[in-house]
Amino acid sequence: MGCGGGGVHCHGSGSSPTFAYNLIYGNTAEDEGGGFLAYGGCTPILINNTITENSCNLDGGGITSIGVYGNTDISGYNNIVYGNQANTNPDWYTYWNGYINLDYTCSANMLSGTGNITDDPIFVDPGNWDFNLQADSPCIDAGDPTGPLDPDGTIADMGALYNDQTGIEVPEPEQQIGMDISPNPFKSALAVNLSIPEAMNASLTIYDLNGRVVDMVADEFFQAGNNTIEWIAPENLSSGCYILRFETLSNCISKSCVLIR
Repeated sequence: MGCGGGGVHCHGSGSSPTFAYNLIYGNTAEDEGGGFLAYGGCTPILINNTITENSCNLDGGGITSIGVYGNTDISGYNNIVYGNQANTNPDWYTYWNGYINLDYTCSANMLSGTGNITDDPIFVDPGNWDFNLQADSPCIDAGDPTGPLDPDGTIADMGALYNDQTGIEVPEPEQQIGMDISPNPFKSALAVNLSIPEAMNASLTIYDLNGRVVDMVADEFFQAGNNTIEWIAPENLSSGCYILRFETLSNCISKSCVLIR
């Protein structure tokens, strides 16, 4: 048990370690970051880690980024940060120039970035510390499709323990949706530019950092190709960071934006 960072405490300006293929579980902290705490200007990189069943008394039972004494940025991809406990913000938390920029990551609390999901990872038996993925886990083949493959030759899974699909016929991955936003930060109007590989029904929803819906921008049929949507922030919406989530029946992509009044 630690005051902060019960499993891992990364601290120091200029420090940029890489943490890959780790199970970080069963840790506790008195303050923030039960599983992983980054603090004081470090920029750790997380790749294919499973961070679960950690807890703390304040915020960020899974991972926490605190930017006191320098901007702190946790980045990476193909992680599972799920099933942690805290007073508030159980899976992840940022504070004072602390940032979390993770792609292709599973977390119940929505993360900005590409390819992130909020579904239950469906571990085999988390009560007995078995964090392998069951065959119907949404984390299987949900990692970065442009990155290294799993040892069985399939697209990387999220998390530290991949599901061996040797001998199982795997469907071809669907083409990826692209989303860019501008300007960012913005004062009232934000252009959302979408690149859609095929015609589909989809929705664009705006969330605050607590996962609450603040605006439903679109819920309609989109044609294949380039599509542009303009979001006019409601007048009663205060300055701050918000998450745009474009979601189809089988895919989703998220981006963060900053509203300045």
